[in-house]
Amino acid sequence: MNTLAEYRNGNCKITLLKNGTKIIEWEEKASPIYPVSIDLKITNRCEKHCMWCHENSWAGGEHARIQSILKIVKNLPKGTEIAIGGGDPFLHPNLEKILQTFSNLGLISNITVNSRHLTKHKEAIQKFRKNKLIYGLGVSWNYMDVEAIEEIYDKNTVIHFIAGLDNVYYLLEMLKTNHKCLVLGFKKYGRAKDLFNMINTNLNFWKVKTEEIIHTGHVAFDTLGTTQLEIKNLLPKNIWEECFMGEDGEFTMYIDAVKQEFAKSSTAKKYKINRKNIEQMFQYLRNNDL
Repeated sequence: MNTLAEYRNGNCKITLLKNGTKIIEWEEKASPIYPVSIDLKITNRCEKHCMWCHENSWAGGEHARIQSILKIVKNLPKGTEIAIGGGDPFLHPNLEKILQTFSNLGLISNITVNSRHLTKHKEAIQKFRKNKLIYGLGVSWNYMDVEAIEEIYDKNTVIHFIAGLDNVYYLLEMLKTNHKCLVLGFKKYGRAKDLFNMINTNLNFWKVKTEEIIHTGHVAFDTLGTTQLEIKNLLPKNIWEECFMGEDGEFTMYIDAVKQEFAKSSTAKKYKINRKNIEQMFQYLRNNDL
């Protein structure tokens, strides 16, 4: 079977295939009760202090309390995807327990790591893969870490490039060698907000190369990336309607478990979790912030 998970969420049928494809089907208007996937920040600690970090992560950053994390996800339907990030999520002292609990709940854990951390976390990644605690691995691109990326790369690894920040030719090279890639929009937020004027010229060059990117290999774009690179203008209407997974907040959401905040995305207006459960948070976004 090529199906990883299949479940109902409101009036939506969600099917996840083992190759990473997600299919959402509904009649009339989509009305999911829960998010189909969550971008979950579990720590703000990171040792690299990248100048483009929109999360403002740093070496003294706080970790989310494990009780707070588990409270957030406990009512989610089996098959929901959790994209775990930070900071550097591998620095969270309870990461393995978090992953094991997610697995016990039937949730599908994906985790993102900066390529500059791959060598340090290689053993942990291999262990989590072997024990089926993580399914997908997102690797933030750095051209100096190609060897480390290749050592850890498998069919469920996706290399992340930031539009306008990274060199577009590296992306094309990866796509030509059958690597799966995700293009993220450049977030004018956190430490990165002061870089946008410098990035903007390069972002325009990315726009010139976008059609070539689309036709070169296995590539996806986040919502911000589709906007900044004007992807809709490059695709036939039927292809766009079939492939576009909705605006932030329609099927997805962001949760900062460190600050106890939720939002449509990591750069959108934040709301305090307070006593809200995951269903209430998601419906609040759909009813008030779309």
